[in-house]
Amino acid sequence: MIEDFREALKRLVYPVAIISGLDSSNHTSAITVSSLTSISFEPPSLLVCINKESSFACAIKKNCYVNINLLQGSQKDISVKCSKPELKKERFDDKSWSYDENNVPYLKTSQSVLFASIESYSTFGTHYIVIMKVFKVLNMNCNSSPLLYGNQKYIDYIKLD
Repeated sequence: MIEDFREALKRLVYPVAIISGLDSSNHTSAITVSSLTSISFEPPSLLVCINKESSFACAIKKNCYVNINLLQGSQKDISVKCSKPELKKERFDDKSWSYDENNVPYLKTSQSVLFASIESYSTFGTHYIVIMKVFKVLNMNCNSSPLLYGNQKYIDYIKLD
């Protein structure tokens, strides 16, 4: 049953984002996610699911600040860096990172950055279910194609009209 479930879900296409924040020791942390969805416009909020075993799990705490970087099609390399545990030390080597007023990193070359705080989180199975309230949005490269992931590979281009 689990393999059938995995097989069914891997064919879906998801947008790719990097969530960045500070861990419990105030060190920068980032993770690539494709399980991001909007919840509400009032208040502006998002839901993300993050594996409890990931290195980003220690950055999940109520009221902490995070930035959701919605990636454009050309940002596959940084997405890969933020998804592989063995590349953890290289994640912030990219010159595209900047820091907001809370010292939380964000990618200034993303399509958009959603600045948020964690409102609540719970666990279900192997993952945290995290609800984030967005308090600021930077739309920078909205005419670019989004980075997508489906069938266990990156999809480099989709034309949006």
